[in-house]
Amino acid sequence: MEFGDKTAREVMTPRPEIFAVPVETTVSELRQMLVKRRFSRIPVYEEDLDHIVGFVHVRDLFLRSDAAAAQQSLRGLLRPLTFVPETKPIAELLKEMQQKTQITIVVDEYGSVAGLVSVEDIVEEIVGEIREEHEVLDAVPQEEGAFSVPGNMDVDRLHDLFGVRVEKIGGATTVSGLVTSILGRVPSPGETLQQDGLTFQVIESNGRRVLRLLVSGPAEKSSPVIKSSRENFTDPADHG
Repeated sequence: MEFGDKTAREVMTPRPEIFAVPVETTVSELRQMLVKRRFSRIPVYEEDLDHIVGFVHVRDLFLRSDAAAAQQSLRGLLRPLTFVPETKPIAELLKEMQQKTQITIVVDEYGSVAGLVSVEDIVEEIVGEIREEHEVLDAVPQEEGAFSVPGNMDVDRLHDLFGVRVEKIGGATTVSGLVTSILGRVPSPGETLQQDGLTFQVIESNGRRVLRLLVSGPAEKSSPVIKSSRENFTDPADHG
């Protein structure tokens, strides 16, 4: 899938990973929270995450004296946020964000918060695509009939390698999209799952998509089985 075809849902930071705070939080309290976190723009909500009322910029937090910061809530520092649907093309979103704000909230069809997108997320997506254009895009043979494959490899290529027709869960066309659709999230390196007789072990991911996997098969089970695995594997990058 090309950059212009991708949507906000594919590049967003998912809801469970959003760092946001209630509006009653004092400036001093948020300062303390940010000691161990690197965020420059923090969403602020009333009641719960589905009621985001704006965001605060980290530099505004340090324009107050310590005495004032201990008493002041975040309400007076709020900046406006935009909300977009999950299906918003990121090419359009980037243009809008460059004119308005550096972060935007992504909502699902019911209006609930699904995730957050920053300009940095979109830029990283562009850089990632440029990187992938210069990488080996096909499978690299490994031991015992396994293959190291890039996340953006077409799902249909698995049939050529293993003689197995893999169901395109959620309409996924790439191997990265397939495993993400099966799990409902982007897996971490070392995680393993089984689908349609094949075993997929994540070698590399960046939090938004899977970059490389070790695929082997056929396995005995055809239903998705998820487990954590830290077994040694051979990554072609180690031999480059």
